Amino acid sequence: DSGVKVPRFWVAPGGGGPREEDPPPPLMATVASVAPGLVTDGHADPRTDVYSAGIVLFEMLTGRVPYDGTKPIEVAWQHVEQDVPPPSRLVPGLPPMLDELVIRATRRDPNARPTDAGAFLAEVQVARDELGAASTATTVLPQAQAQAAQPTVVVPAVTVDAVDDRPSWARLPERRKSPARRRRAARRETDFRERLRATWQRITATQRGRQAVTAGLIALVLLVATGVWWLGFGRYTVAPQLVNLERAEAEAIAARAGFTVTYAEPRHDENVAKDVVLAQEPASRARILKGGTIVLTLSLGPERYQVPDVVGKTIELAKIDLEKARLTVARAPDRFDNTFPAGVVIAVEPAAGTEVKPGDTVTVTVSKGRAPITVPNVIGKNITEARAILQQLGLAAVESYVDSPKPKDLVLSQSPPDGSGAEPGEQIKLEVSKGPPAVLVPRVIDMPCQQAKQILEERQLRVRVDFNPNGTVRYQVPGENAEVPPGTEIAIGCL
Repeated sequence: DSGVKVPRFWVAPGGGGPREEDPPPPLMATVASVAPGLVTDGHADPRTDVYSAGIVLFEMLTGRVPYDGTKPIEVAWQHVEQDVPPPSRLVPGLPPMLDELVIRATRRDPNARPTDAGAFLAEVQVARDELGAASTATTVLPQAQAQAAQPTVVVPAVTVDAVDDRPSWARLPERRKSPARRRRAARRETDFRERLRATWQRITATQRGRQAVTAGLIALVLLVATGVWWLGFGRYTVAPQLVNLERAEAEAIAARAGFTVTYAEPRHDENVAKDVVLAQEPASRARILKGGTIVLTLSLGPERYQVPDVVGKTIELAKIDLEKARLTVARAPDRFDNTFPAGVVIAVEPAAGTEVKPGDTVTVTVSKGRAPITVPNVIGKNITEARAILQQLGLAAVESYVDSPKPKDLVLSQSPPDGSGAEPGEQIKLEVSKGPPAVLVPRVIDMPCQQAKQILEERQLRVRVDFNPNGTVRYQVPGENAEVPPGTEIAIGCL
């Protein structure tokens, strides 16, 4: 067919292409030099050829294509997503003019490339003349093994901007020109080159000015970015890990990192020992100004309180002391106690001085006072015996003596009565007999024995007769006028 085919890169067909009624034939293109527009939307125009020519120029200068990959689609998408690097990046020392030619021809934006292959050819020729390329020997660069055989892919039919006229630079073979025509053509070529050179100089001068402005803007952006970085990030660092370290170790680590340490109010913790770092602000790995201050909270260890000594205090005062120690008060049944009066704490559990947790329960026992005593029965007992019985039980005997025919010192009554309850030390009133009235012993000496006996017995005295009961009384014991209790025995001797 009449379509032009170049096996190394894509060529946009000119106006002599297939007819409208014919289906567009698939074209062959190497992925190493395919233009981005062909990959993304399948659109091609004369600038598509300029891109491919730029890739060929890159390969001529460096000995390799700019992109490679294991699959053709990977290489094709690199053309879409990346800018072609300047050749001098791979071959140091190349003139900047050649870098500029390649970069202009391979821009991803088609509008930033030369308008067509003719314009690009003119720029290449100007660069060649400027660099004296005509007299420079050609050097064959080695081709990378991985790129020695770039696969050729079939590019689907594309929409091509129609070109009605063949461009001036696309010359067809001609007849041999006359000398005059060759001279005129040489002058036109010389004038054309001069115009191209001037155009090139204007372009490069404008680009250098733009580069200077760009460099200034970049420097300003870098300055601002550096300031922002310093204010937002540069002057900051991260806080070290100090939690669960002992105080001395935490201070040493902070000092080595250039930080100052201050302390918050310490607090108790059931699981962290005393003087170990419980918390830090800012936290570990958090942002902090270089040389800043880290606030540490130390542990006081498990919170424990000693049970206060409340034995001997009233229950009201004991509750106040226990609640101040953050303890809960429980009360055991009250009991009698001979030491402490009623209402006074006589025992505490756990014992005073025991360490307990806050809120633990302490049980107290309160005295009911002395236990009551059952009063015994001492009526009919001698006062001496009765007094001993009461004292043994903790009771006191209070005696009062009354006249009574009962024997002397015999307990006649008591109050309270036996079986009653009494407090220890309580007094028990006892009524004691003084005994019967005394009897005056009469004189019976020289009386007949039987008469004397009768007189004495009438006075409630007992008589013992010695010797001859029918005789006369010769002596008596006790003697005359002695006072004796009733019933006292009087001995008389009769002869």
